[in-house]
Amino acid sequence: MFRIEVSEGPGSGLHVLNKPVPQAFQESIRCAEQNLYTRAMQLVGDRDPRAHEYSVQLRSFDAARSGAKTGVASLIALCGALLRSPCAAA
Repeated sequence: MFRIEVSEGPGSGLHVLNKPVPQAFQESIRCAEQNLYTRAMQLVGDRDPRAHEYSVQLRSFDAARSGAKTGVASLIALCGALLRSPCAAA
């Protein structure tokens, strides 16, 4: 189980705060970022996701540490941060 925390502010790009970034999570978050940009009108309406900077942190609550298969949860977290609505996804 993971907790994905996303904060958003003015700027552009995405920064993962975990050091070192697990490779599987890096792939998942980049995929989520590209889906957000591609499907912005469907996901967040008239907001421009490219005009925001996202800081992402992955926290693990069990033995799994790679962050594999977290793409959909990451996309939900990015959308929630942009819409400024808290959301929970496991």
